[in-house]
Amino acid sequence: ARDVTLCDVVITEEMRIPGGLLSPSDFCIRCGVSASGAVEILGGVISGSAERPVCFSTGGDCGEKPSLSLPGRVDLEQVRARCSVLDPSEVLGAYAAAGAAGLQCGARFQTVRRVWVGESELLGELSLAAVDVEQSHGFDFHPALLEGALQLCACFADGGRDRSGLPMAVVSMQRVAAVGAFVGGACVVAHARVRSVRAGASLLCDVAVCSPAGEVLVSLEGVLFCPRGATQRDVLYEVEWRASALVCARAAPVMPGEAAGSGLGRCLVVGAHNWLASHLAASLGERAVVMDLGAASDVARRLSAEAWDAVLFLGALERGAAAVDVLDSLLELGKALGSAASAGARAPAAVLCAVTQGVRGVGSGGAVVAAEHGGVAAMVRSLRSELPSVRALTVDVPAGWTPGVEALDLLARELAACAGVEAEGEVVWDASGGRFVPRLVVSRRPLGSGPAVSSDGTYVITGGTGGLGLVTARWLVERGARYVALLSRSGVVGADISLDDWRFIREMCVSATCFSCDVSDEVSLVQALNSIRRTMPSLCGVVHAAGVLDDGSIMSMTRERISRVFGPKVDGARFLDIHTRQDDLKLFVVYSSVSVIFASPGQSNYVAANACLDALIMRRRFEGLCGSSIQWGPWKDVGMAAGLVAQMERNGVLSLSPEAGMAAFAACVGADKPAVTAVMQIDWPKFYRRNASLPVFFDGLQVTQGKGRAALASQPPEGARFEPSKVSAPQYPSWLARAMSDNPQ
Repeated sequence: ARDVTLCDVVITEEMRIPGGLLSPSDFCIRCGVSASGAVEILGGVISGSAERPVCFSTGGDCGEKPSLSLPGRVDLEQVRARCSVLDPSEVLGAYAAAGAAGLQCGARFQTVRRVWVGESELLGELSLAAVDVEQSHGFDFHPALLEGALQLCACFADGGRDRSGLPMAVVSMQRVAAVGAFVGGACVVAHARVRSVRAGASLLCDVAVCSPAGEVLVSLEGVLFCPRGATQRDVLYEVEWRASALVCARAAPVMPGEAAGSGLGRCLVVGAHNWLASHLAASLGERAVVMDLGAASDVARRLSAEAWDAVLFLGALERGAAAVDVLDSLLELGKALGSAASAGARAPAAVLCAVTQGVRGVGSGGAVVAAEHGGVAAMVRSLRSELPSVRALTVDVPAGWTPGVEALDLLARELAACAGVEAEGEVVWDASGGRFVPRLVVSRRPLGSGPAVSSDGTYVITGGTGGLGLVTARWLVERGARYVALLSRSGVVGADISLDDWRFIREMCVSATCFSCDVSDEVSLVQALNSIRRTMPSLCGVVHAAGVLDDGSIMSMTRERISRVFGPKVDGARFLDIHTRQDDLKLFVVYSSVSVIFASPGQSNYVAANACLDALIMRRRFEGLCGSSIQWGPWKDVGMAAGLVAQMERNGVLSLSPEAGMAAFAACVGADKPAVTAVMQIDWPKFYRRNASLPVFFDGLQVTQGKGRAALASQPPEGARFEPSKVSAPQYPSWLARAMSDNPQ
């Protein structure tokens, strides 16, 4: 057997570090050659004194110098000529920022000396510290130089100002080849080409490490960097509302004496009987056509026959309008817009803006008074997800708000901003003029022991004879509950459900009873609650786990299908809220879904229903009542999504074990916890790869460990053209991000 070096090997299979193993103390890596001659990259996951082997990747023994798909030589002078050099202070500042964010690079590993930033490319000069120069003769290629080549992408692809505020980590490589050795070398040059900027500031790069003359020594292809703060260890997520000024100004400023709302073009207003419709009609005159909420066919006809700048949906402002009717009207409006855009009736299509009031309760003096319309923003997200040609957003205004002369100009600016590459899908205005946007963030809350469980109170669980209901009941019983009432349509534990949990519950409880009850029927629910009160101790907790699915595309969705899903989910939760206010509840939990976060295609009715649950809990919190909504990801072998686990895992959404799920339940429930928490296990690298374009809602995933999202030094104007001679080096990162968003290829 002959010696094999890295110069003899090309690793062609994707090499990926397992999710969560991003600390050098967690694992070690070594190379080996199998009996068949294949080269293996092996890792040992360290647990105490034990080491569990993990095969990261394999490669073949080429027997000859490997071929490169990247050029074998880089013209360094040409690269320098078309790039702009960073100031040395910016290079040092990038290392300082990485250290402050948790990635400490010792002086010997700070090998990047000079950096050039160009359009979709980077160039860095790397050199060893003096102490390592003397020892470099023992290496074909010194590891600190290879580390520096990766640092070039991780720290400088955004001009030394990482958008996430967190260090980036390599999570996968598609191809690695070492084709030369620069023996005794202390200086190399790294050239990186950015293939794409992934959502959440992740980067996909090809890196060539060259000699000072430009000869390629090491080729790293398809290197994927992701924020180090978001790993598979993260299970709990929250939505954080952030103050955000409008970055897209209206095309023409309002001149002195100009009428309010002059920035709005021709508007079709759907929903005639509300304060905003009256205000629009009075201010816009002939530019506003106001139509009744129920005139779906007339609205569709006018959308296809006439040109509009904006379509304003005000159904949620109609006094007494039922949630299902409002969503059905919004759905039909979205379908009409999608059909009109597909038919090429206009270019570009009108912007759809749905206005709600008092749904979010965000900002100064925020109050939640219209939880029943919490599904409007979710339906808009589903429209954006399934009908890409539809540009849409939701604006929630504060309860009791009366628009002034500036309101229509603000609305005009929101509509203009909706055309941008980083358009918000939802914004909230508060009473003091503040503007807020939602961002998904990782929760760093420890998994605690959970809420105190009473042994002398009764816990009511709807959907209680299903998988999630029984798992929840068992968790409560294991922690001391002795009175459990399980509500379901059948009132019988299903034959397809493991009976072990049910046997355990009955053996441990003083009283564990199944009740036949349709929670979507108010009379049936009231009768069941009264029966529980007569035969069992006072109610102390409610868990609403009931729900049904009726999936279908946006274009096939109907009012009946929305109503079918809303019955057990939304009506059941609403009736529970109304008819348990007389009880001294310490626990009121509703089971929502991460479909609200991802706007799962084909589930617009389910997405909207779960969003209504979230809004109901926010209203209970506003009123001083207990309440927690848990947006569950898929469970393994349990729940309605159990049959979709394989499909979801292909997209990076992993399933939760019952143990992990209930541990998360403990961390989500309590007055000191957020009203709404998402529980999901995501393989973010895979998720990013399968979802090339994600809304800005996901930008907050880098905001962990208390670090804020660093603002870019300078934003390029909307629609402006990139001209290198007119753009300073600090602006390059913004231009690069904008260019990558405009054209991922």
